[in-house]
Amino acid sequence: MEITAITAFPRQVKLKTPFKLALGELRDITTLIIKIETDDGVTGYGEASPYAPVNGETNETEQAALPVFVNALTGCDPRNLEQVHARMDVVMAGHTALKCGIDTACSDILGKAASLPLWQLLGGHSHIVTTDITIPIGTPAQMVASARTYVAAGFTALKLKAGDNEAADIAAINAVCAAVGPTISVKVDANQAWTVSQTLRIAAQLRAPNLIAIEQPVPDWQLLSLPLLRAQSPVALM
Repeated sequence: MEITAITAFPRQVKLKTPFKLALGELRDITTLIIKIETDDGVTGYGEASPYAPVNGETNETEQAALPVFVNALTGCDPRNLEQVHARMDVVMAGHTALKCGIDTACSDILGKAASLPLWQLLGGHSHIVTTDITIPIGTPAQMVASARTYVAAGFTALKLKAGDNEAADIAAINAVCAAVGPTISVKVDANQAWTVSQTLRIAAQLRAPNLIAIEQPVPDWQLLSLPLLRAQSPVALM
């Protein structure tokens, strides 16, 4: 089996309500649907979700890079994911969103070619898949209301966006953890908005037993600070 064509289709989806995070406010989601065709007639689909504040990528940058990956991957067996990734990484660094969309489309082909659902090929069978749901930055009352709504709908894991204001972050996180109770796990995602000292100050005031981790507390260029944070933070870090 060989790849014969790779195309990308931009798609914009309006959100019902604005989604606020430390990096800005989203009113719509812009993605690329990736379509990969093969000489065997099997077609796979994936999705690339670039977001400039995080990875410096947009739909436009990914569409501009696509011909480079098309040239590198045409004739490649999409079921050989190791080779697919090797070829992509050799021809161009970065473009993680586009690479993810291509990887997903190849994985879709892998499952279809084997006449098996992808979860079965990947292993880890489970009758129940637990996922969290993300609550955007808001007032403590707004975030508590959203959390209660999601828990009532059956969610057992929540992720709270933070990073807008230190005092407000602490108040909202503690309020949500208390409101949902100890059986609901809570993660906090600061989207790189805190400094090292802020992270330690905030973590010291987050004592809820159901708070399981803080995700991306500091900017990515401060990787060397993570061992210090891990050693001193009372809350686990992601």
